[in-house]
Amino acid sequence: MSTMTAARIRWQWGLLALLALLLTITGGGEGAQHAGAQASQSQINISAADIDTFQPLGGVCFGVRDGLQNPLFEVCDNDFQSGFPQSSSVCVPDGDCHDEDPRIGFVQVTVESASYSVIQTKAPPGYDLDPFENSCDATSSKCAVVFFSVPVPSPQISISAFASYSLPGACFEVSDDAQNPLFQVCDNDFQDGFPQSSSVCVPDGVCEDENAGEGLIDVLIEPGLYSVTEIKTPPNHNLTFDLKRDCDASDVRCFTSFLHEPTASTLFPWDLNGDGAVSFPDFLQLLQHFGEIAP
Repeated sequence: MSTMTAARIRWQWGLLALLALLLTITGGGEGAQHAGAQASQSQINISAADIDTFQPLGGVCFGVRDGLQNPLFEVCDNDFQSGFPQSSSVCVPDGDCHDEDPRIGFVQVTVESASYSVIQTKAPPGYDLDPFENSCDATSSKCAVVFFSVPVPSPQISISAFASYSLPGACFEVSDDAQNPLFQVCDNDFQDGFPQSSSVCVPDGVCEDENAGEGLIDVLIEPGLYSVTEIKTPPNHNLTFDLKRDCDASDVRCFTSFLHEPTASTLFPWDLNGDGAVSFPDFLQLLQHFGEIAP
């Protein structure tokens, strides 16, 4: 999803999500102990949420700046990073800028009453960094800001087997850049023993074909360089080129295609798709040319 698309969704759904999250933020955590705090103290409440589900996301850090955009301190959800919490004179009463909310995905810091701004400095695992800056008016009471996180798309290997038509029933082996076999995958997982498992297959380690189309295989994998080898050809077809294809999935997706030719005898001309039988697919191919006149 592009930044502009995320921004549009942010503006469309932000108000609704913010209201829901604010009720949650202000209702929990250790912030209740500050209810009777003196007027010079306030609280900054920050959360990160999935842009589609609005579910809170942990493993995130935020930077707090003053009204002149001068960095004051950084705070992490449940102070999970080494070296946290940080210190700043604006964090009252003891200068300790720690997360006071024990819930995952929610950060609370007690500060002097003033205007602040908050940026996201570390995105939740598996998400892009939110580029937006949120204003936070903590001059009279606590303020709450929400950052909407967009998932990082998983790289993908896309494999197709075809002649002049898509061919079901093929299997492939995926190897790493050093040619070490990682896993095998079959079109629509049609063979016994499939899908296989590998740590490079995300998010669950299962290397299944995620494309329901016949002759088309999609597998979500970790970023990297791979090679794909056809280990089982579609029925009644042979490859016309080499068995192996290089696959650069270091960014988003790589495409590999394997071209085949039918093994059917030319003495059986009614088998138009070469699968060894005269059937409905042959009729469909003939129908595509019905009514044509030779030049």
